[in-house]
Amino acid sequence: MLSNDAVPPYDFTTSTLSLGSHTLTAVSHDSLGNTHTSPAITITIHPNQPPVISSLANTLGATSFYVGSNLTYNALATDDGAITNVDFFVDGVHRWTRVTAPYQYVWSDLVAGSHTLTAIAADYKGLKATNSSSLTVTNPPNITPLLANGSLWKYWDEGVDPGATWKDIGFNDTGWSNGIAEIGYGDTDANRPEITMSRQIVGTPGTPSAITNGAQLFRTHFTVPNPSSFTGLVVRLMADDGAVVYINGNPVANLNMTAGALYTAFAAGSGDDGLGFFDYNIPVSSVVAGDNLVAVEVHQSSATSSDISFDLMIWGVAAPRPRLSLIPLAAPGYVDLIWDNPGSTYCIEVNDVLDGSHEWIELFCPDDSYHQPPLSNDGRYHVEIDGQSLEAGLGPVWFLRVRKQEGN
Repeated sequence: MLSNDAVPPYDFTTSTLSLGSHTLTAVSHDSLGNTHTSPAITITIHPNQPPVISSLANTLGATSFYVGSNLTYNALATDDGAITNVDFFVDGVHRWTRVTAPYQYVWSDLVAGSHTLTAIAADYKGLKATNSSSLTVTNPPNITPLLANGSLWKYWDEGVDPGATWKDIGFNDTGWSNGIAEIGYGDTDANRPEITMSRQIVGTPGTPSAITNGAQLFRTHFTVPNPSSFTGLVVRLMADDGAVVYINGNPVANLNMTAGALYTAFAAGSGDDGLGFFDYNIPVSSVVAGDNLVAVEVHQSSATSSDISFDLMIWGVAAPRPRLSLIPLAAPGYVDLIWDNPGSTYCIEVNDVLDGSHEWIELFCPDDSYHQPPLSNDGRYHVEIDGQSLEAGLGPVWFLRVRKQEGN
C-alpha cells in the first residue's frame, strides 16, 4: 500500500516509484465494512532525459558582421521535465543567464575577430545540453582602427564632480575604476548585459538606487603613428543618453548635450538607448602624432533614467584606393576588367612573367574597362582600350598591377 487517506478529497503523492511500469488501484471503505476496488490504471516511470538545444541562431541568419553590431540570439531549449536555466558564453566567458523562455541573449557591440557563442541548458536534475554558433567580425574597408570598441577605459561613477580638468591630459586618474567597454548598467532587462557594470549613484556616493546622477566619465589613450596618412577621422560613439567627446582636452563630438554643460546636467534626449553608434567626422588636426587622450562624459536624460551605456571607436580614414574586378562576358574568351580609379591617380600595368625579364606594359590610366579577346592567329593577345587595339605580345597568363602616377 502506497498511502491511506481518510479525509476528502482522497489523494496521495509519491516520489518512490522505481523506473518501469506500475499498476495502481484504489480501494474505498465505508462505515459498514463494505469495500470497492477501482479499475486498475498503469503508469510508466521513465528515466530523466537530458535537455536539448535544437537551435542557436541570430535573427539575421548571417555569420559575418562589422564591428559594433548588435545581434539577438535565440536558444531553442526543450526538456522532458523542465529547463531551469540557459547560460550563454562568449568565447568561453559567461555573459548571461536566462531562467525562463524565450531563452534569448543580445550579443551587443561586437568586436573584431572570430568568435563563438555557446548556450548550455540545464534541467531540474542537473543534466545539460550544449549548442554553439560561430561568427566573424571585421572592420569596414578603407579604415584604420586607432581605438577599437571594447577597449579598456578608466571611468568615474562616484557621483561627485572631479573638477573641470578631468578631461585634460595632465589630470591624475589613478583613483578611477578600470573596465572593458561596453560600460554601463540597466540593459539586462532587454537580455543585453554590459561587459563592465558601473554603479548607480544618487546623493551619498556609493549608495545604489534606481535614480542616477547626471553623468559618468571615461578616459583612455590611443596612438596615431602618422596623422598625415589620413584624410579624416571618424569618432563612433555609443552613448545612452547624451555625451560630449574630447580629444586632448578639446571637444570634438556632442550628442544631445548643450555646449559647456555642467557635470550634473541632463541630456536633452535619449539618443537610441545605446543600441548603436553615432558617427562624427572630425579633422585630422584633432590629433597629434603619437599618444592622444580621449575623454567622454555620458549624461542621463533625467533623474529617473534606469540605464546608461558607453563605448567608443576612433577610425582613421585614408584616401580611397583603386579596386579591380574581372567580369566574364557572353562572348567566349572576353573579360571586362572594371576598376575604380579615385582621382584618376592610378594606372594599370600588365605582364606575363614576374622574374624581372619582361617590362610592365601600361594598359591605361583613367577610369575605364577593356576586353580581352580570344587568342589571335599570330599567337598574341590584342587588348582593346577605348576602341584602340594594343598588341601586348603576352603569354596565356597575365599579371596585373596598379601603379600610382608620377606627381600624385
